[in-house]
Amino acid sequence: MKLYLPLTYLRIVVAIAVSFLLSSSFTVYGQACQFQQGQNGGVGLPVVSPVQFARGNSNGNKSHFAEGFSVPYRIEFTTLEANQQYRARISFDVKKNSKVAIDYISGFQNLQLNASSPPELVNPLVGTGLEGLAGISSSFLAVPSPTYTISASFNSTASASFAQLKTSAGFNPEISVPTSPLSASLRDKGNMAVWNATLNSIQYVGGVDISPSTVSVAVEVVFTKANNSNNVVLAWGGHISSLLDWGQGNSASSISGSPYHMYVENVEKTSDGS
Repeated sequence: MKLYLPLTYLRIVVAIAVSFLLSSSFTVYGQACQFQQGQNGGVGLPVVSPVQFARGNSNGNKSHFAEGFSVPYRIEFTTLEANQQYRARISFDVKKNSKVAIDYISGFQNLQLNASSPPELVNPLVGTGLEGLAGISSSFLAVPSPTYTISASFNSTASASFAQLKTSAGFNPEISVPTSPLSASLRDKGNMAVWNATLNSIQYVGGVDISPSTVSVAVEVVFTKANNSNNVVLAWGGHISSLLDWGQGNSASSISGSPYHMYVENVEKTSDGS
């Protein structure tokens, strides 16, 4: 079963209004999930910080995501078995109508492109069953470089953007600002994070032909649930492609309509595929 989060881009000054028309709770083979995306305040309106996670529409009245930002996503798993290993397959449309949409997976905290821009805090635990619980473990793992296509040119451009995103100082001010209860490693733009579980691996399903006008790519995340009955929260970001990387007319702001961008294909126990 796929849960889709469609995304609409609108030209508003340098900002991009992002519209998620559907997100909801769903169950895959008994694994109950809440799949949500962040809302950071409408275009021209006060910033919402910490970012709110929601299942409903997140259009220009509620969000002001720009090219180069990463839309924060999270899944809250509510029925996983203790001490069991699971694989989540998450896919996104990297191209829509021949334009680059979301070009790679990043960390969830990427809403501050330089040290002088206003900080916007992302805390994926807010509003979940883990918020306020003591003794909850966390785990992070580096997201692999986005070399998932058969196009050397595409891989080179995406990888260069991702490498720059992960650098310190001006390119990653959110390691220390805004002030957060989360560690710098959990918030790093190059890491995926999970709570009440241990991340075992993250990998793109490679060999993707990037030549069609609409192309999706999958990333598989393997994690082991902690030995308790509490929920698990997995958090990441979807990097909105930038004209600085892909050139005028080729990036996310050039996409019209409401293309689907991020969805969960399945969640399965690795031991028996259930």
